[in-house]
Amino acid sequence: DGLTRDGTISFGGFVRWLRDVQQLTPQEAESPLSEEGDDFVRMLTIHKAKGLEFPIVVLADLARYTPRHDEIIVDRKASRLEFGLGSRDNRLATLDYVEFRDLEALRRDAELIRLLYVGTTRARDALVIPWFAGGRRKKGNGHLKHLEALMASTGTPITDLATVRSEPGPVAFDATALDLDVRHRRPTRLKTEEAATIDPSTTNAAREKEEWEEWLSGYGDRHHEPARIVSPSSEGQGEDATWSDGAARHEDAARSKGARDLPPGVTGADIGTLVHAVMEELDFEQPGAVIEMTRAVALSSGLPEEAAEEAAAIIEGALKSPVLERARGAVRVWRELPFCLARDGATLEGKMDLVFEEKDGLVIVDYKTNLIEAGGTAELREKYRGQAGAYGLALAAVADRPVKEVVLLFMRGPKEEPIPVDADPGSIEKGLSALISAEQ
Repeated sequence: DGLTRDGTISFGGFVRWLRDVQQLTPQEAESPLSEEGDDFVRMLTIHKAKGLEFPIVVLADLARYTPRHDEIIVDRKASRLEFGLGSRDNRLATLDYVEFRDLEALRRDAELIRLLYVGTTRARDALVIPWFAGGRRKKGNGHLKHLEALMASTGTPITDLATVRSEPGPVAFDATALDLDVRHRRPTRLKTEEAATIDPSTTNAAREKEEWEEWLSGYGDRHHEPARIVSPSSEGQGEDATWSDGAARHEDAARSKGARDLPPGVTGADIGTLVHAVMEELDFEQPGAVIEMTRAVALSSGLPEEAAEEAAAIIEGALKSPVLERARGAVRVWRELPFCLARDGATLEGKMDLVFEEKDGLVIVDYKTNLIEAGGTAELREKYRGQAGAYGLALAAVADRPVKEVVLLFMRGPKEEPIPVDADPGSIEKGLSALISAEQ
């Protein structure tokens, strides 16, 4: 009724009224001022009490326990995110999440201790800290835990603590008995006569200045270079790598190596793209719809019926492979998992066709639609070894579970070539550096 009388009868008017209330209403009112000697109680936060002094201060609600759920933590030094998702027993977390979660807890505790210092030093004559001497508290004493260390140095209380447990009442301590371990520091004064005998070039300041100038030298040139983007799938894709994923190949070359005839204008790359698009959406538990799904994707991509039949034949054969049978029984499965990894001044980015989780680790599957030549897949496996190492390194950098292997699935066989993820990170880094250098 009040809004109607004020003319706020539309939804837009109501939204504007809420916006004005939010902007004009202070989050916390200013502390009320009273004359010296007045008898009153002032209630305010510790932040508002900064710089003020009161005869008696009561720090209320210090026993409150507020659980924290740090699912995402910002690593400001490395400019990255650490996250942990899911329950404690089944959590997907980055490799350093637990370490940074503990560091974040220490940072919050340090900030809280500073805040408690401000609150306890506002009192002139008496400081009252409500303390739970007994009772069942499942989550500890909240913020009071930061004051528990001082209990041993408070001396004998004026009121016996044992009496309080049976007869609730206050416990008073003599503040002068607190051993706060205050360290007295001498003021900083520069002795000019002694300073005149020091060689400036031997000081830490001079060394730090040289290091800063060295870092600054060429800074503009370094940061004006264009970003180098490297794709692991380019490894081993030369002119003879017919039907490699993502590489356009001439249809005459494909036909000359045993592929069924393709309609004019359709290349091996078109078939590879079509196969990947279907495998991304196909339900491994319901493989009967392969041809229908392939036709629908081919139609949306402007490819003819013959291309859909070729891709469907490849997919139906690959679904009989042992590695996809393992994927059906996996704990979790991810399709087209993107990744981005910074190494050696370049950004390595791409997508993993299939990742699934078994009890003893993660498995990466990379689909290949290459035509298998007379020599088999051993030579192709060596060509793609650098790509497999890049996938394993990228996944191991963010996953809290071991990466077991990368399986190259040559879908036209189907033929599998498992590549174990090297346990030595140095060898992986070496191979990855070679891959990046080859792209320069």
